[in-house]
Amino acid sequence: MALYSQCFTWIIKKINCRIKGKEDYRSVGVLDIFGFENFEVNRFEQFNINYANEKLQEYFNKHIFSLEQLEYNRDGLVWEHVDWMDNGECLDLIEKKNLFYVKPRVIDHYFGVKHYAGEVLYHVKGILEKNRDTFRRDVLNLLCESRLDFIYDLFEHASSKINEDTLKSGSKHQKPTVSSQFKNSLHSLMATLSMSNPFFVRCIKPNVQKMPDQFDQAVVLNQLRYSGMLETVKIRRAGFPIRRHFQNFYARYKVLMRNLCLPDDLKGKCAALLYYYDNTNTDWQLGRTKVFIRESLEHRLEKEREVEVCKAAVIIQAYVLGYLARKQYKKVLHMVVIIQKNYRAFFWRKKFQRVRNSTIILQTQRRGQLARRHYKQLLEHKIAEEEVQRNKAQEERYDV
Repeated sequence: MALYSQCFTWIIKKINCRIKGKEDYRSVGVLDIFGFENFEVNRFEQFNINYANEKLQEYFNKHIFSLEQLEYNRDGLVWEHVDWMDNGECLDLIEKKNLFYVKPRVIDHYFGVKHYAGEVLYHVKGILEKNRDTFRRDVLNLLCESRLDFIYDLFEHASSKINEDTLKSGSKHQKPTVSSQFKNSLHSLMATLSMSNPFFVRCIKPNVQKMPDQFDQAVVLNQLRYSGMLETVKIRRAGFPIRRHFQNFYARYKVLMRNLCLPDDLKGKCAALLYYYDNTNTDWQLGRTKVFIRESLEHRLEKEREVEVCKAAVIIQAYVLGYLARKQYKKVLHMVVIIQKNYRAFFWRKKFQRVRNSTIILQTQRRGQLARRHYKQLLEHKIAEEEVQRNKAQEERYDV
């Protein structure tokens, strides 16, 4: 048993070291409780399990019944008080002492406790020994001198831990019992739960044999009764599970108030909207600081809000799409202008080159024509001069 306990402690420390973050870290925890146990013979283990369940049942009752109704009364709601079974006296019996202790019916080793789930008889045989959980020094020394590194590490500080626990217990010869350690651990757990935002999931066994496709109505009804589910359903149906401060309610549903004639104060605006959707005032009430509504009305408001939000989203999408389309159009238009400019420049350059080439050809042809004409004139002039000279030479020859 000691080896199992040390292994369990080692595993828990390793897990905590892995998942622990910074000093201000936030976490989500899951607490799984088996439930009340009532066997033919109930011993020390069942007593501790039922004690833990009794403590958690008190927390559940306080959170569901006491705190919820206290909030209704604090906000001034018209509310019919729902009675519920308080198991505080049973916890006082376990932690202190009172009338919830059931004396043995016969001269036998039994005692009874009236738990929230019902009366349970416990057998006292072996309770003191299990509660002391004595651990012999020679066995501890043997485990501390183990050749296995894992077992040696587990029990390396066990001796000093036992001495430390003995000093804390207030006696040199008495170490803390299992029940006291269990109680301190349970109180630490409840302190952690009190600082969290809990969500409860109740698991119901359909039958005692845990067989599939079998539904025992009496067993299920009994579980619903002792777990407080019937009172929970009653207070949930009669209560207002949806609660919002006036400012938050107005900020969320002001999209539905555009066509309403609203007063100046914030509370009056919330009342006008709620009266518009439920003029019977059955599904909502206004407190001093909050709006209390039932789920049916909240679903209706959320549906109407979703419709209005979708309409607004469509309008926003239209403006965004229009903006993107105009931006794209301007971009394409700018590109088209650039393309047109470049094409016109290319077109006119090409046309200019054709005209220039044609002009050069015409100029060449014209210059050639003029040059040939001039050449012809010079040639005729030369021929004429040569003819004149020949005639002149002939005349001179005749004269001689």
